[in-house]
Amino acid sequence: MSSVNDKILDEITGHSVDLLRVDAGLRKEVLRELWKLEKSLIKELEAVSLDEITRTSTQRRRLGALLKQTKGTIRTAYENIDKAEDNNLAKLAGIAERQAVSSINTAIKASTLSTGISKEMLESIAKNALIEGAPSSEWWSRQAGDMEIKFKDTIRQGMLRGETTAQIVRNIRGTRANKYKDGFMHGKRRGAEALVRTSVQVIANEARLQTYKNNDDIVKGIEWVSTLDNRTSSICRTLDGKEWDNERKPVGHSIQFVGATAHWNCRSTQVPVLKSWEELGAKGKFKEIPKSTRASMDGQVSAKKNYEEWLKEKPTAFQKDVLGKGKWDLWQKGKLGFTDMVDQTGNEISLEVLRRKFGEKVVKQKVVKRVNLKHRGKYQYIADSATDEANEVMGSLDVPYIEKGTSGMFYPEDNKIVVTDNSATSLHEYGHYIDYKLGSGVGISRKRLKKAAISDSDRLGITPVDLEKSGYSTKSFDAVEAKNKNMQKQKDLLNAKESRLKFKVNQRNPVKVQSDIMDSITDGEFQTLLRMTGHGTAYYAREGMKETENFANLFNLWAEGGDMWVDTKSTFPSLTKEFELIMKEVRDGKLK
Repeated sequence: MSSVNDKILDEITGHSVDLLRVDAGLRKEVLRELWKLEKSLIKELEAVSLDEITRTSTQRRRLGALLKQTKGTIRTAYENIDKAEDNNLAKLAGIAERQAVSSINTAIKASTLSTGISKEMLESIAKNALIEGAPSSEWWSRQAGDMEIKFKDTIRQGMLRGETTAQIVRNIRGTRANKYKDGFMHGKRRGAEALVRTSVQVIANEARLQTYKNNDDIVKGIEWVSTLDNRTSSICRTLDGKEWDNERKPVGHSIQFVGATAHWNCRSTQVPVLKSWEELGAKGKFKEIPKSTRASMDGQVSAKKNYEEWLKEKPTAFQKDVLGKGKWDLWQKGKLGFTDMVDQTGNEISLEVLRRKFGEKVVKQKVVKRVNLKHRGKYQYIADSATDEANEVMGSLDVPYIEKGTSGMFYPEDNKIVVTDNSATSLHEYGHYIDYKLGSGVGISRKRLKKAAISDSDRLGITPVDLEKSGYSTKSFDAVEAKNKNMQKQKDLLNAKESRLKFKVNQRNPVKVQSDIMDSITDGEFQTLLRMTGHGTAYYAREGMKETENFANLFNLWAEGGDMWVDTKSTFPSLTKEFELIMKEVRDGKLK
């Protein structure tokens, strides 16, 4: 017999099909507005003959006027999208509310629950529901800013290459032969679609939660349900099976409610916890329906079984793979449970802190051992390619989940890095993981490397110039030219260095790593304008990405050590000095 919660989950899953239809409709509306925006931008661009623009002050002002005009066009378009989405998402919240009521009433075969969320509350849910810490309106504003930067850079890059207006238009729109996927507007459309999909999911979840809270005569709280497999994040493993009352106060534990989702791409959900017949004052009149089963990677298991209980039944190797050897050892000895592995706000507690807290003495070894990565697969080459100092830093933190791929990647929500056979690329991704851990999920680099990056870019004379703030003056354009000359100088120096350098076939070119650092401190112009190795202006327009990439690149070069690290210290003295200080603090136990 299926439990009430099973039935509710089935009903919610069924209603998700309706949400997909709503999502598809909303995305079509947004795409229609972006197609209109694209036509407007191209029309404004074609009205100013860029083919004739040279470096005279008069023609510079024409370019400045164009960029100012298109900025207004972009902002207006995204503001209209945001306004329309607010209205649509408020309606969606109302639909999700009714679906939540229907799900429970259908499951218990009664008409017990009722709607009751006011129009004002639905509008508030739609407007204020958070996606990675920011409401959807702020994300639309960020996308507008990214669009402004990309449009400006496309024009500047085209002029630098001597392209015609028609060629620049193709860079914006793309070509029919490639179904217009080779223009930068394609990426902006995909970003907008992703935001719509995420907004729909978050707001639907928030509306359901509010519905459960409003029906507190029947619903006494919510239960967290996580996916039972080896990809589940640390926080979701801990939250699985935990309950909170209608005021979102913990029931039987001390972990605060983290919201409708624990992190980006979270696969967990919440189901209402209904009051028993005894709590409703009908003891003995009806038989309580027991919980039956829930899904896992192994098939159906008892619904009473949470993630920790499920993991206890798995093989030792699987347990170590999920928890890491250090935490597994404490857990296996019975010294701590899953709840002990996170703090009250859901942040993961480091292994060293857990060892101190639970009475295990940490013995500092004079000879640094290589971090054991074999239990994650055949990845020991990563540790073997790094210096003792780097191994000491890596060994001070839990080992992430590691898997092989065609390119490197770090997934913070899954505590996972994807590595390649290239040890340098793998160290780069390991650097992202260390940055994330030291910064408690934000990144220590954002606090520690920002000023250092500005200092190095100023010293090299390659700090980006904000033409808009300077009023597109002749002086500001002269500053841009001086900066571009200095960037060209750095490009020539790197190319000359690369031609002299000898490195292993399977080694990531360390000069290209330096080029990536150069790209970050120029806000992506080193790649976008000069086509050097890097991520480009659109990437670095995102908050925190400059510092994050710098940390990973610096860790890669520092971990390998040798002459290239000495050379990097000479080129980027401020960044390397601050980075070495962070690493020393980790090794001295001052930074966890």
